Amino acid sequence: MYNIAVVGGGIIGVSTALNIQKLLPTARVKIISEKFGQETTSWGAGGLFRPTSKFIQGVPEEQIKKWSRAGWEFYSSLAVSDKAKETGMQIVSGYVLSQTKVENAVYQDIVYSFHELSRESLLKLGFGHYNFGYQVTTIIAVVRTYLPWLFERFKENGGQTEQKRIDDLNELVGLYDVVVNCTGFGSRNLLGDTSIFPVRGQLLRVMAAVTVIGAGVVGLSTAVNIQRMIPSVRVTVVAEHVSEGTTSVGAGAIFRPTEDYLPGVDVGKAKKWIRDGWTHFSSLALSELASSAGVAITPSFMLSRTEIKDPLYKDVVFTFHELSSDEMRKLGFDKHFKFGYLVTTIVITTKIYIAWLLKRFLEGGGKIEQRRVSHINEFIGQGDVVVNCSALGSRHLFGDKKIYANRGQLVRVKAPWIKYCIYTDSDAYIIPNQDLVAVGGSRGDHNYDTCVSDADSKSMMERCCEICPSLKAAEIDHEWVGLRPIRSPLRIEKEIIKSDRGQLIVIHNYGHCSDGIALSWGTSIEAANYVRGCLELHSKL
Repeated sequence: MYNIAVVGGGIIGVSTALNIQKLLPTARVKIISEKFGQETTSWGAGGLFRPTSKFIQGVPEEQIKKWSRAGWEFYSSLAVSDKAKETGMQIVSGYVLSQTKVENAVYQDIVYSFHELSRESLLKLGFGHYNFGYQVTTIIAVVRTYLPWLFERFKENGGQTEQKRIDDLNELVGLYDVVVNCTGFGSRNLLGDTSIFPVRGQLLRVMAAVTVIGAGVVGLSTAVNIQRMIPSVRVTVVAEHVSEGTTSVGAGAIFRPTEDYLPGVDVGKAKKWIRDGWTHFSSLALSELASSAGVAITPSFMLSRTEIKDPLYKDVVFTFHELSSDEMRKLGFDKHFKFGYLVTTIVITTKIYIAWLLKRFLEGGGKIEQRRVSHINEFIGQGDVVVNCSALGSRHLFGDKKIYANRGQLVRVKAPWIKYCIYTDSDAYIIPNQDLVAVGGSRGDHNYDTCVSDADSKSMMERCCEICPSLKAAEIDHEWVGLRPIRSPLRIEKEIIKSDRGQLIVIHNYGHCSDGIALSWGTSIEAANYVRGCLELHSKL
């Protein structure tokens, strides 16, 4: 049994390794490379099949044609089979434009079709500044799909990989019977081959594909902001639960983000998220979209046993006034609280707002895949960037043990006479939405129980009725339990996940705790900026 090493993890190296396995099925084959997948030059290639002798100098044209025909037979067999999608093989028809006549091109008699365009056709197509044009039906290999597929076939055949930099081929002497060098430009250093040189290439992918995991308020806000800020991308939201079933849809949702729920976050950054969020929600509240988006300007009483000093939202909300002791007495708040503040802010009816976000996303060309994500690696080779808004799902998908659940429960009641909010520091709040009034609340760290607790509901109603006696006449409509995702700090950052199949760029945006609705728009803008940065392709050799 032969031991064979292939040095180089690009498309040449992996294709060579796979063909060695095919021709020598008993051989043990290993690919050794410092870089795999996205780090290779192959990953960024356009993948159009149109080989020419111009770029393969010093090789007889007949040999180039032989290689080209063999490659075409393989690619075309995939492109017309049921494996086309999983291998990334696409039959396409396009135009080759030139100032000089193309004669006897290597690929001319190999591709599906090759037709010269008339001068009239060139002018009609807007290509009049070129002297010659040809319509060619050929194949594009989507390398970000094809290369991972090749790797899977190689591994299924028993192939092994080792991520390692080879500085001298002598390192492999005695370890392998044969070493195949597929290092490309690396051969200059590895073998001292000064006849090889780089040709710099640069491209821009104008229809990049972005996947957002999670369809709660953070996930949908992120998807909408990516569409808004990067109009050329295709955005898909993948989630097991869409709208109903998410934690977001049941939240009381008053705009009052505080440092209490942003541990470990820089205050300057938090204030920017808050300003961006307020700009969004207040513009909706002051527009004709207020009703359809579920956003309402609402006077709110913030009650506390201790003084509230310069909360983060103070300078963005419509008004913020401390109540005098006389005002506290007249409103009946002085029996339970020492300090009170009248704040004119915004309340969001989340069930309506989530539906509005979803509608906006779909109208922007977005797609929804309603399914459970079992492993993050299933996205490798399927797009350019993944944005993780899975909240508590990140424990499983990314092994993030910093995030945990905070159980919350509320009661929604019919009390149309209540037109203002009451929010306290004693787990009691009353928040009127468009149809019902949310009465809460409860907090239970590391509590994953999603069943309604009758005792919790009774306790919440009693606490809130003491503060707002008119609530006693309210009729209970339903009770709700949700799991808030708590993380210190809230995670919004880029991560590169590496595997033998390639690399995956992930932007994280999760862990918003009780301020998910208020912070969702601001953090989503930052996440979308991360995505935009990742899609600005840098040149590769």
